[in-house]
Amino acid sequence: MNLLALVACGLSATTTTSDASRRAVADRRAQPLKMATPDATITTLYDVPVSNNGARARMILYYKKVPQDEVNILSPQQLGGLKSDAFTKLNPHGLMPLLVTPEGVPIPESDTISRYLCARFAERGPRLVPAEPLAAAKMERICRLH
Repeated sequence: MNLLALVACGLSATTTTSDASRRAVADRRAQPLKMATPDATITTLYDVPVSNNGARARMILYYKKVPQDEVNILSPQQLGGLKSDAFTKLNPHGLMPLLVTPEGVPIPESDTISRYLCARFAERGPRLVPAEPLAAAKMERICRLH
């Protein structure tokens, strides 16, 4: 089974990955989650550590070894909360996770965010999207079973 499919389904991928991948996840998890202030020069993921949907995006960042100076993880509280004017201007549904690009483009929905991160950081870490069309179709199907 593809790693992205496992991540997208909220399953633990550590049982199907290499020791190096497990160490990468453990290393990233060992780092304290720093809730900084928004920085318009980098990508920002609005999420909290207990969010199951946000875990999809965080796991991709962990596996791809994307440092927090490239994708800053912030609590929606930094904008006043999910229902605040500042947050709902970015995501009218008032839900998380929400990714905001350096260009200011908001990307809601964990599946969409996951696909964006896999494409943006495709050259880093393990390949999470299969190249073979049938395998990719199976991954897409699994991702829909949320």
